Amino acid sequence: MDFGAARRLVVGALGEPGSRIFMIQVVADDRSRWYVLEKGQVAALAIESQGLLATIEFSAGSRTEEKDELDPPDEIEFRVAELHLGYSETSGMVTLLLAGGEYDEQHEYAIDPGQLAAATEMGAAAVAAGRPACPKCGLAMDAEGHICPTSNGDLRHHRP
Repeated sequence: MDFGAARRLVVGALGEPGSRIFMIQVVADDRSRWYVLEKGQVAALAIESQGLLATIEFSAGSRTEEKDELDPPDEIEFRVAELHLGYSETSGMVTLLLAGGEYDEQHEYAIDPGQLAAATEMGAAAVAAGRPACPKCGLAMDAEGHICPTSNGDLRHHRP
């Protein structure tokens, strides 16, 4: 389903590190929609966006979008299974396609490159703001402590 041009795009996380939920919020056609992503998908979106923006020679200096906060969701559309970026030279807009687990669940938006740059910068910051990594094994440590698998090789109690 094509929702046209997005007025607002926010990528980020809600909650505390270790218990966060990563999301995309898009406002288009006078309605907010929220989509759940995995942390790795947000990181990949940031990397792919940087590559796409470099390809179209979009410079951060030409960005007019301000960083925005993720609103708590009213209703979640779906968990994103796949996301795709494209670029139309004729319109100068980026196409963001979000697909759910069912292939009939596809939502498409036209995104201004400045919106994409600001949103994915926020998403990358949310990914980086997670739990600190253990200096021995590199896995995420909880505030309560960390059972390091290098001490006995046991990963059963590790939370990704």
